[in-house]
Amino acid sequence: MKTCCGKSKSRLWGPGGLALALLAAAVTFAILSDRAAERIPALQLQPLKLAPRTPTGALRGDVEHGRRLYAMNCSSCHGMKADGKGPGADYLWPLPRDHRDAAYMLSRPDDLLFKAVSHGGRAVSRSYLMPAWNDVFDRFQTWNLVAFMRSLTPQLPDGTRRATYHEVYLSKEHHAKAAFLGIPRRVGFIRCLSTRPDKDGEEEEYLKHFMVFPSVAIGNGSTTLALLYSADGRLIATSTLHQIQVEGVSPDAMDRYLAGLLSGAAVTPPASPQAAEIARRLAGTMPAARDFMRVLLEQEKEDRGTAQVVYRRFLEQPQSLSRGERLYLQNCAACHGTTGRVVGPQVTEREAWPRFLADGSVMSLLSDDYLRSLIRKGGLHWNLSGAMPAYAALKDEEIGDLVAHVRALGDPPGDGRCPCGTAGLSCGSTKDDKGCCCLDAVAKAGLCAQMKR
Repeated sequence: MKTCCGKSKSRLWGPGGLALALLAAAVTFAILSDRAAERIPALQLQPLKLAPRTPTGALRGDVEHGRRLYAMNCSSCHGMKADGKGPGADYLWPLPRDHRDAAYMLSRPDDLLFKAVSHGGRAVSRSYLMPAWNDVFDRFQTWNLVAFMRSLTPQLPDGTRRATYHEVYLSKEHHAKAAFLGIPRRVGFIRCLSTRPDKDGEEEEYLKHFMVFPSVAIGNGSTTLALLYSADGRLIATSTLHQIQVEGVSPDAMDRYLAGLLSGAAVTPPASPQAAEIARRLAGTMPAARDFMRVLLEQEKEDRGTAQVVYRRFLEQPQSLSRGERLYLQNCAACHGTTGRVVGPQVTEREAWPRFLADGSVMSLLSDDYLRSLIRKGGLHWNLSGAMPAYAALKDEEIGDLVAHVRALGDPPGDGRCPCGTAGLSCGSTKDDKGCCCLDAVAKAGLCAQMKR
């Protein structure tokens, strides 16, 4: 049998062919070794320094003055880093907002942030533990606070009229495809909408871009990427949310180098081992980043298909459903979705994103008693959104069935015995298995007494 070059295949395994094979194996081993090294934390690097970027767009307030106001008035709950982890956060439920959450914050217009500061959380369908500050700040100070919060996140692409927030909860298979980005299974992203004239000359909205913001470990720290995708899911721009500062390299030179590297261009690295190591780490994320939005959209499509099947069964075969599932589809699916993933034929776009019931890691922190009380008394009773109504007319056994179905939507489902109820705590079984204690997720120290089931 001849090859395209006229030589038999057996000749490839002569002395020259064997050498080529060994060389190819060596190159493959080197590539695999380098990929494996991507997962090994860098050693003996200088501390990573990250500096916030200066907003380039027009803001309605003064960022530096807003930063001082925030430190004096907001940090006790939201933290000095604006991460929602202030000293008072452990005593609040729900937890304070993380103002660095780019996907969520970019979906909130400036006027809505102004309203939240001026008139409190209840005015924007959020927790009334967020007080109204209109008797403390004048309108100029409030705009300065809004400007500071805007400085914590990237800016929306040019031409974006508004951005809508969406979440997906990745399956284990889909999560594995993007594991190199170090993301959680629940991912928030935004759809950037622009406008154009329709056939009648009226303005219509259309999807222009997607944006998502995964955190990436580099050196002895981490940074957040801003990934911009086209409407068909192609990665078209990448940047880091913070400016990475490396000793001996100017910030602008580092920015230019990383921008070229992340775009796939052939660039010469700065003469700095630290810069080269950071660049190598970021470059290693690009294959996963290019596929990231495709993975998210695949998951969302699967979720919508499953939600449609559940809804059709509800319409055509209601007798095949348990009482808890029927109650859920009748009362809860319009907000939370037929599968708890906030997608499906009944879900409408809302200002306040409903709780994502499919995220078992969060739902397992909420006890059955808490869920029963939330359903019976409504969101306002627990400082949550007033959009969650009270179902006082339901009987105890109906609420019990409803909670059991909500539990079944979680992945993993959880047993509902944990009384902890905040994301900073985890549940630990007692020795006699008759109760559980709340444990600090980091220190593993018991923070509350044993509680009966």
